[in-house]
Amino acid sequence: MVSRILSMLRLRNQRRHKRFNVDLPFIIIKSDAYPQGVRYQAADWSLGGFKLERCGEKVKEGDILQGDIQFLSGPRGSFIANVAHIHSEGTFGARFLEINPAEFLFPVKE
Repeated sequence: MVSRILSMLRLRNQRRHKRFNVDLPFIIIKSDAYPQGVRYQAADWSLGGFKLERCGEKVKEGDILQGDIQFLSGPRGSFIANVAHIHSEGTFGARFLEINPAEFLFPVKE
């Protein structure tokens, strides 16, 4: 019984999408004040979203972000994401709501 409960808890804490920490993209967040966008290095990313550290953006949970994602090795895409969680000053995670082109979701070969 206890082992089943522990198993269920472990499954609940697993991420839906694998996090990648190599070939991290630049996240370019666009706004009315910065139509060309402000570029940040992603701390991690997955098919579901990304995390930024030491970001100058003032955000709160639920905020909608839009911009571009660019890899040095090639692919570039645009996104709309919402701020899913805030960890500490300047560090937050965002979840993709929309990403274009769809092929952009598969930039890394395992």
